[in-house]
Amino acid sequence: MPTITSSRRNFSTPISVMLAMLVVAVIAAVIWGADKSLSLKDEGLYLLAARYPDEISENVSAVYRYTGFLFKVVGYDVASFRITGLVLIALSAIVFWLGFIKFVSTHCAGFSEVHGFRTLSLLFIALGGLLHYQWALTTPSYYTLTAVAVNSSAGLTLFALGALKPYSSKTHAYLSLVLSGMAIGAAFVVKFPAGVLLSLVTVGLIFIWSPLRFVDRVVPALAVGAGFVLWALLYFAFVQGPSTTLSMFRQGWSLYQTLGAHAPGTKILAYPLNVLTLTWSAIGIYWPCYVLLVALAVWRLVHCVSFAMCFPSLSLPVGVVFAVAALLSVKPGAIITFADRYLPLDSHGMTPFYIAFYLAWILLLLASYLFFTLSSTTGDKLFVLMKFKYWVALLFLFFVPFAASVGTANPLYNVISFYAPAWFGIILFLAAALATNINRPNLFGVVLLIVGAFAASNTVLGSILAPSEMPIPGTNLLDQTASSEVGFPPHKMMLLPEQHRVITELRAIADAAGFQPGGDDIIAVDYLPGLVFALGGRSPRHPTFLLGNDGYLNYSKAAMQFSDVSRRREAFLLIDDEHSEQVVEDLMNSGGLDYPARYRNLGTVTGLGTKFTLYKPND
Repeated sequence: MPTITSSRRNFSTPISVMLAMLVVAVIAAVIWGADKSLSLKDEGLYLLAARYPDEISENVSAVYRYTGFLFKVVGYDVASFRITGLVLIALSAIVFWLGFIKFVSTHCAGFSEVHGFRTLSLLFIALGGLLHYQWALTTPSYYTLTAVAVNSSAGLTLFALGALKPYSSKTHAYLSLVLSGMAIGAAFVVKFPAGVLLSLVTVGLIFIWSPLRFVDRVVPALAVGAGFVLWALLYFAFVQGPSTTLSMFRQGWSLYQTLGAHAPGTKILAYPLNVLTLTWSAIGIYWPCYVLLVALAVWRLVHCVSFAMCFPSLSLPVGVVFAVAALLSVKPGAIITFADRYLPLDSHGMTPFYIAFYLAWILLLLASYLFFTLSSTTGDKLFVLMKFKYWVALLFLFFVPFAASVGTANPLYNVISFYAPAWFGIILFLAAALATNINRPNLFGVVLLIVGAFAASNTVLGSILAPSEMPIPGTNLLDQTASSEVGFPPHKMMLLPEQHRVITELRAIADAAGFQPGGDDIIAVDYLPGLVFALGGRSPRHPTFLLGNDGYLNYSKAAMQFSDVSRRREAFLLIDDEHSEQVVEDLMNSGGLDYPARYRNLGTVTGLGTKFTLYKPND
């Protein structure tokens, strides 16, 4: 590989300082927001299920066994629980970085000529890991633990490929692969589609890794399998046995199929379309850059002399293209609003800019590298991307976030940023390869600064000004001004004043009726686990009950049967006014509750755009 011999002034130190400031800003923003906001829906479910993980015995995922342990360790304090998730995400990003550095140190020695490569890459990958919080959603969930497992597994696999050197000890490589297999095992029990696909792409990478003979690839693949088996044995010994795990999975699978959104048949068609949509969007947001690259390529082909006179160095047209991309990114990177952030696909079938941004930079770097390769006239260069082994590694990193995303009911492009370090690794590799070949060391840092600044802005401003799942749409973390006690045992959080009032009034009504936090059950309809958690209630054998369509109703009827009829007949009921009384009766009486005849109305609280009524059984 060529090395950088430029004597130009190097700006890696100031760029490193700026990236470090961005990392600190993102971490500070996440910590600052840790005690703010309580979603009634998804995050409320994560908290309620983690508070009482033993209530969840019918689920395709064992995530609440782990989040429940973490929640217990921090004394059921929500803010500390969220910061614990942040620590795990940061550690997994560091593991990925260590593996990435080992890989490039072994196979891409020329990258070491990029001044400050290690420091810049560490800070950049840290920003990729922290992108997990661009919508807030700081409560540890299956997204969090899947990201931790996937980041760690990918990094350990890269470390092993860097350690598998001919005529040298392979102990560290095999140990790394065993640990990678254990991380895959963790992903499997947290989100099994991600675990399955991650194992396939990892073993696939090993078997087509060109520096190894075929026979030498069997042992590394077996090491991954050994790690997976070791994790399974530890899981069965210390978490739950195989029969309980299988029963839990079967019942959970049956339950989720009632929704329709998780049916494999629908996803076989939906996921490829999601990938095409994301790719189309990634190309579309930077279409002027591609037009410029094509125009420059045609100019060089038709009038190579005039092109050479205007561009004695190919770094100039590449720099112009990147400058255009940076300008196109300023507005969506700096001006972040709730209205713009949660838009559906536009009239051209494209996602919002910030969702396609990271894939857009991968494709733009590839296009720029291709332009440089085809336009260069020097014959003594060794183009790093022309080597098959690099393409294999890059394809592995490309597929890792997709593998981690599979299994969600959301479009893949909406959740892929949860698992961003792998794609940040691709950007690092491509930027370093391009900077190395065109002998412009500062280009590497500039690309990292553009992408890193965009990621930091979207994480800091996005999580604070346009967080997901606000109880009142359009509000943000700055609006969380009311100090409130939530959960059992109670801990302080800062909430919206209106949300604080709703919780306070519902708690007063429940207390007057003899409700015992930490012991009494609340069956809440529709999708109100956050309120159940805030009041200190338990949800019998399932954290939430949904209404809204036939799939949700069937799901809730099935979930209702998980608890003993005697237990659910003693539970309080918390019902909003979003659905007809007939639908509510249908659900409640499917569980043998004799609603509303055997219940008395304790009181109604109006707020958060609806009315909440609390009921208690008469007998």
